[in-house]
Amino acid sequence: MAFSPDQLEQVRAAILAEPRGRNPAACCFLAESVLGYEVTPYFRSWVAWQLRFPRSVNLAKRGLGKSSASNVIDVYRILCNPNVRMVTISKTDEAATELNAPVRAILEQNETLKAAFGPFMGRQKWTDGGFTIAQRTDLKIGEPTLAARGIDGQL
Repeated sequence: MAFSPDQLEQVRAAILAEPRGRNPAACCFLAESVLGYEVTPYFRSWVAWQLRFPRSVNLAKRGLGKSSASNVIDVYRILCNPNVRMVTISKTDEAATELNAPVRAILEQNETLKAAFGPFMGRQKWTDGGFTIAQRTDLKIGEPTLAARGIDGQL
C-alpha cells in the first residue's frame, strides 16, 4: 500500500499518538493498516493486555496469533521509543532468534515504515540474534534494540 507524504505523516502521528508505546488502538492500526495483519478480537485483546502488563506471559494454545501479536508489539515499541532495549527469551538461542526474524524483516522491508520513520538499518549489528536501529539517540546504550536469548543464555 502506497501512502502520499501527507498520509505518511498521518500514519506516523497515529502510531506515535501515545509516545510511551501503550496505546492498543495505535498498535492495532500499525498491524492492520501498515503491516497488513488481520486484527481479530483475540489479537486486539492480547495487544491491549500485553501493552498494559508488559512482563506478563500468554499461555494460549497454538494458532491464535500470539507470535504475530508479539511481533507487532515489538515493532510498535521500537517505533515509539528508539532507545528501547528488549529481549526475546525462548527455550534455545535458535528458537529465540527465529522469533526475532519477523521483527527484523518488517523493519528492513516495510516501505511505509521506512518512508515514515527512515531506514532502520544502521552501522550497528543487524542480525536476527540482535540488532540496533539507526534511530537510536542514546549512544551510551550498549545493548541491542532487540536481542534473542535461550533460557540458559547470558543476558
